[in-house]
Amino acid sequence: MNKITPFGYFSHAVIFNEPCTLKAGRSLELRYRILIHPGGMEGNLLENEWKKFEQEIAYKSIQTKPIVPAPPKAPSKSMPAPDRARGVLSELKARRLPARKKLEFCGLDLSSAPKTESLAELSDLSEPDPADPNKYRLRREVIVARHPEHWCDGVIYYTQGKDLHYITLEPGHPGRNPIYGPFEGKPWERLKMSEPKPTTKKHRFAVYLVADPLDVGNAAQISLELLHLAPEPVISEDDLVGYDWPEHILELRPAVTQRIAVKSVWGMLFVVVADGERCYLGAFCALGSSYLPNIPVADVGMDPRLSASKDTLQIRPAPMAGAEDSRGDRRIRKVLEELNFVKPKKPPAGPRPSAQSLDSQLQRGADFSHWTRDTSFGQAIEDIKNSVDPPLQLIVLWKDLYENAAIDRQTAIGMDGISGVPLGVVLKSLLMGVTGDPGELGYVVEGGVITVATKESFEDKRQTRVYNIRDLF
Repeated sequence: MNKITPFGYFSHAVIFNEPCTLKAGRSLELRYRILIHPGGMEGNLLENEWKKFEQEIAYKSIQTKPIVPAPPKAPSKSMPAPDRARGVLSELKARRLPARKKLEFCGLDLSSAPKTESLAELSDLSEPDPADPNKYRLRREVIVARHPEHWCDGVIYYTQGKDLHYITLEPGHPGRNPIYGPFEGKPWERLKMSEPKPTTKKHRFAVYLVADPLDVGNAAQISLELLHLAPEPVISEDDLVGYDWPEHILELRPAVTQRIAVKSVWGMLFVVVADGERCYLGAFCALGSSYLPNIPVADVGMDPRLSASKDTLQIRPAPMAGAEDSRGDRRIRKVLEELNFVKPKKPPAGPRPSAQSLDSQLQRGADFSHWTRDTSFGQAIEDIKNSVDPPLQLIVLWKDLYENAAIDRQTAIGMDGISGVPLGVVLKSLLMGVTGDPGELGYVVEGGVITVATKESFEDKRQTRVYNIRDLF
């Protein structure tokens, strides 16, 4: 769920836990109900809706409609046996299945080509990994490319030393598809494409498509430096009009988003590069896709009626809970600030505030009336930090919150907006609202810094303050 497109999608495909194969002539009718509701739905309400739906369809049996061929005419008693046999063969010929579609890639016939199940079996393309002899890696001299007009259809491997090339097709699970070949010579002319050569222009900010077929389920194990990128960036600083850093929304020149046409359920991988340094891996995904990669995602193909602008593109955090948010890389921010797409951060306002000055900050009132129950916890924390000047020294132990309280940056705060009350009260209300339990989260003040974590992690942390009590004697 995001601010630009306030719509959540859930695919009913998960009701199948194994392939469902229908016999010839049979059909399957799938009945389901879509419930439209604001925010989260309580479990008992969902259960009641299900029981109601179950009762409604209990009296409407789902029927399959077999295709019954017309009964064959009884052969005449006077028809000779050879004629009857020829009649049967003619009927079988008329009912035969259509010819299998030719297997090809950009005009290259793969039907009769040798097929290998994995790169590890091809010594032309792979070699043992020095770090782990039980694993294989792609040889450094191998060129990995894709056809610019058929990016999602397959991957091309070319080894210059032996002047051979191989093809692996998509769609299909990236990295798990067979490899066809070898084919002799360079593939570029045969596939009617230009030979991929790195761009000569140096971009300060750029987004490159990734040619390698990758399974991004284990994104932490992917080395950015070993990836093969497209020769030219799909987005560069020349295409930018602005960059909303807190929301990571790219404001682009007209028609830039039309360059990105996602035709694969697995999306198209990209790498964000700043001053020649590869910063993080992400994926362009078709709007409404049920695929959930473990990396940042940018939805493309959005209906203009639902989007704030057809020339904007938001890179959202990884949809999987607990994934690291790599979008805030300092190298990217530095480049965007120097290009005037992002306002520079305010310089530090002197030394860290003392406990006394921090107390005065927590006593100040601020306006958070714009919050809703669906506001993310991470956004609320940022709002509290920046509600005073200098910004509040506030640290959240996100790993502790996720492992011990199942809370991350995207968790809804579960409370309405608030204004005119001290920051300390707002912070306490926020910690209680996001969990629903007043004793689960807390914060400590130490060295002029506020640390938010689960109360279990504060067992050995205490706040020490000195008070003048002479007036009591």
